[in-house]
Amino acid sequence: MRVPLVATLIGILASSAADARVVRLRIERREVVLNGRWFGAAGPYEKLIGKIDFAFDPRLSQNDIIVDLPFAPRNDRGEVEASADFYLLKPVDPRRGNGRLVYEVGNRGGKAMLATFQKAAGSPDPTTDAQFGDGALMREGYTLLWMGWQWDVPDRPGVMRMQIPIATENGRRITGLVRGNFIVNERSATAPVADRNHRAYAPLDPNAAANVMTVRDDPIGTGEIIPRSRWHFVDSGTVALDGGFEPGRIYDVVYRAADPSVVGCGLAGTRHH
Repeated sequence: MRVPLVATLIGILASSAADARVVRLRIERREVVLNGRWFGAAGPYEKLIGKIDFAFDPRLSQNDIIVDLPFAPRNDRGEVEASADFYLLKPVDPRRGNGRLVYEVGNRGGKAMLATFQKAAGSPDPTTDAQFGDGALMREGYTLLWMGWQWDVPDRPGVMRMQIPIATENGRRITGLVRGNFIVNERSATAPVADRNHRAYAPLDPNAAANVMTVRDDPIGTGEIIPRSRWHFVDSGTVALDGGFEPGRIYDVVYRAADPSVVGCGLAGTRHH
């Protein structure tokens, strides 16, 4: 069943627009769900976990919308490559399934489909009865698919992401200004530059005098510059402020970073005709 399965899954994924070509499917882990428990007429389910390798052709007009794609490294075919995590639940015997696939474009690398449709306890890698819930979709024979599409999701076990190429300018490193914006819910000595502890662009020089932090109380108000001597980078994604950050106030940090990710590859990998 393994060879037909791989061919079938590649066919499903490659049915997306030709501007995002599926090159290879790598199954890194495969196991039967809940020791082979039956889900209605669909029978036992299995999970497949691994990587999907994509190729994007910068010469196609459909890909013009992907910012910086022409500046990404290319393979021998002139295509830009990316790789995404995938997680699949399917009937062990695909002939017992209903021939339909439900795909969740996960928010922040997570999986919400089972909690939403099967009343399951949330889990990045469901293994227990509670984490599969009442099995509503599975009893109907649906194949369930998740795929990472963001590069910057937090470093937590089971979080799904896409490994996205870095843009350069004729091979030279690109640098530019980055703005981190955050509001804390309670007074804190430190705060993440990126939203909800996502991966941040690292500052080229964390001690540079040109790095700026401002604070404001109105979203459309002008920020008040906080003296440079009062704040500093703790690490590549965290800043600290003397006296602490105040809850409800809007802080911005502007600094120079490098290596912009071609983030549009994530959306291109998920789109379909």
